[in-house]
Amino acid sequence: MGAACGCGQETRDISTFWRGLELRKITFEKYCQIYEKNQMNWLKSGGNTRLIDLKNCNDLNILLENNELSPDNKKIFMDKLNDFVNSQSDKLTFFTCLSFFTKLGEEETSAKTAEKAKAQSVIESLRNKERAHNFSIVFESLLKMAIKKSEHEDVTKLFIQLVSEFPIPFVYSINKDREEAQAICSQDNREALFNKIKMYNLQKFYEFMYNKDNISLIQRELESIYSNCSVKVLPKVRTTSNVNANSVVTPTPGESTVKAI
Repeated sequence: MGAACGCGQETRDISTFWRGLELRKITFEKYCQIYEKNQMNWLKSGGNTRLIDLKNCNDLNILLENNELSPDNKKIFMDKLNDFVNSQSDKLTFFTCLSFFTKLGEEETSAKTAEKAKAQSVIESLRNKERAHNFSIVFESLLKMAIKKSEHEDVTKLFIQLVSEFPIPFVYSINKDREEAQAICSQDNREALFNKIKMYNLQKFYEFMYNKDNISLIQRELESIYSNCSVKVLPKVRTTSNVNANSVVTPTPGESTVKAI
């Protein structure tokens, strides 16, 4: 983990940074229940201030525990995450975007038989019509959590930012690596990724956003966008005499392309 926060060397890339988050172990349905029960208390967790104090967010603070981090690094992580949520104008957008850490499937249970142990998740086993209906329920639930329909896009954008840009200081200790990661996870590249996935139909969109490897998928997409947009036009080397000293030649940058999944 990065020297910028005084962290150790437990994690070496963004996609594994969130691996130990307790929130990743519960279902979307379970998180909706926790959210509904606690949202007003979370908004008032800062006491008399208008700020959020994640340490006082009952039920959520436990889910934000990251077992991949040492005790000292956990405190640094929570402090930085607290700063992140308080930098948002709408705190409910932050709380809603956390739902993308969860999974659209059955909770793991101590199956009594081998057949139950091998049971597919709900999202994989539903027939096509039932699956479409299920994704509609997810969409409606997210709208309810975020309050306004327009905020569904804000929720998606914030999650992409959280899982890409936020962990960079924790993961990269070498300046060169950190600068490249910041370029890959830039706002322009995140916007390009969002514009791509928002064109998916509802099922494909949620299969991407709730994939168990969603953070890896997001990172790979951002790297692809960065790679395709980073083709630089080399300056021309003059091999003849300068006939017109006042003329100025402006290189034309290459066009950006976005590789499909």
